[in-house]
Amino acid sequence: MKSSKKYYQQVAKALFKKSVAVGALDEKKAHQILTELVKNKPAGLTSILKSYKRLISHKLKQEEIIIETNDKMTLQQTFVDNLKQKTGAKRIVNKSNSEIIFGTKIYHGDWIWDDTLSEKLKQITN
Repeated sequence: MKSSKKYYQQVAKALFKKSVAVGALDEKKAHQILTELVKNKPAGLTSILKSYKRLISHKLKQEEIIIETNDKMTLQQTFVDNLKQKTGAKRIVNKSNSEIIFGTKIYHGDWIWDDTLSEKLKQITN
């Protein structure tokens, strides 16, 4: 059996694919996979688990959109529905951030849209 890092990443990727159903993470499948891994203790378990965790974390970030404003505003349902449809996100989290004076900051996976007053001022001064 191979004992390279790349091989363990391939194993984790194959397990991750089994954890996803209809484009979303299936928590039950992920739990079953983790239970089997820990039970069987294959060679490179730590490396497999680290890679698997990284893949799961990335998928969860893609399924969630975080909207930050100064005060926790009420989002219109049509806006939420459109945002979910266009991005493929499963959840939208609305957070209050006291550092934001005016505007909105939106996070979706690795993508950040910053339309806050401080960001606009930073762009003007640069």
